[in-house]
Amino acid sequence: MSICTIIAKRYSKWGGNVNDSLDKLGQLSRSLFRDILGATATRDQRCASAGAPWWKRHRLRVLLEALRIVGDGAQVGVLELYFAAELAATVPLVREYATLPLWPHVVRALTNEYTHTVGQLLFASHLRTQGLSPELVPNATRGTPDLRFVLPHGQYPLFVEVYQPRDLDGRPISLDSVRPEAIVRKALGKAKEQLGRRRIGILAIVGLNMAPQLIGALEAAARKYADRPDMPSFAGFAVLGTGLRIVPGSACATSNLVLNVRYALNDRYFGAIRFATPVPATARIERKDRRTLCEVSHDQTACVAVLHSSGPDVPPFFRGQGPVDFACPKCGVVLADGVWLHSVDRVVVECPKCFTLSRFTIPPALVVPRVELTGGSFYFSAPVDVRQGVVLGFGPVEQPEP
Repeated sequence: MSICTIIAKRYSKWGGNVNDSLDKLGQLSRSLFRDILGATATRDQRCASAGAPWWKRHRLRVLLEALRIVGDGAQVGVLELYFAAELAATVPLVREYATLPLWPHVVRALTNEYTHTVGQLLFASHLRTQGLSPELVPNATRGTPDLRFVLPHGQYPLFVEVYQPRDLDGRPISLDSVRPEAIVRKALGKAKEQLGRRRIGILAIVGLNMAPQLIGALEAAARKYADRPDMPSFAGFAVLGTGLRIVPGSACATSNLVLNVRYALNDRYFGAIRFATPVPATARIERKDRRTLCEVSHDQTACVAVLHSSGPDVPPFFRGQGPVDFACPKCGVVLADGVWLHSVDRVVVECPKCFTLSRFTIPPALVVPRVELTGGSFYFSAPVDVRQGVVLGFGPVEQPEP
């Protein structure tokens, strides 16, 4: 029995049989990609005549040929099903830009860097499923990232540099032949150039038709390099791999492209907030300096976590053996008892008595003493979203580039 495929449910509205849906998908693809097919015809025909493997040809033409094979229903393999599903997933992503001013930019990118551009659009699609609104960044100058978006309630853009390694374009390879750490290190070199030192950004490594084991190996390798001291604004990695889900049916099989996204994020941006204990074993200072915290508004805390607490042991929030007490700017209650100037720098708290928001703002120090978080019922509120078990919330280390 020949294997047919319903590429994507979004095309079922056309009605008719499976082949009708495939024909309509092919017509839509040739119409949408007319300029790209024209620009790549001569070179791709030369490669095909020379018997070059599919990964040396223009991928869009390979996908259209796979769609024709699937429609014919003869000698259809898993690779042809994957290619047809990839085309069906790509068409609606690209179609969104057909009426926008960026369309010429998309056409050039798909003509010259098809797999990279598709990876870029796939990751943008994933971000949209998470409630975000990514934008393409036109590559007008050297050193430009691919995407940017703003987190909910955020003030500064988060940039994304997409890296699509040649070895991960879906060609047949053995897992043993792939060196995940080498791929991650090479990707970091590109991220350093495109993101720079001031753009807060994520490096997305995209692989097509990847085995789950390879995605896991890339994630593990990325975790080793997520904290980069030489890249102070690097927020970590995303690993995106595409795959194929085939559901057998009585008369045909349904195949859909699936995305597997993993994150290996930098703890300096996305990790849990930790307080070190115990306090240093030094003699308690009896004569202490009393200072007033700096009151801040809710708008000023849109991108930072705020510490709240209640209970019989609060206030203060912090208790140490240092020379300074910090008090609420409105009601005067002590919120930090016996701390050092730098031990609670940049922490934002809500006074449990009058609910005023205030911030510890001290010039930075190279050596930071530790204080003990007192007893009480503590929690943090922040503009965060939980994505794949990761808290996405950050505060910029410096004013980013526009």
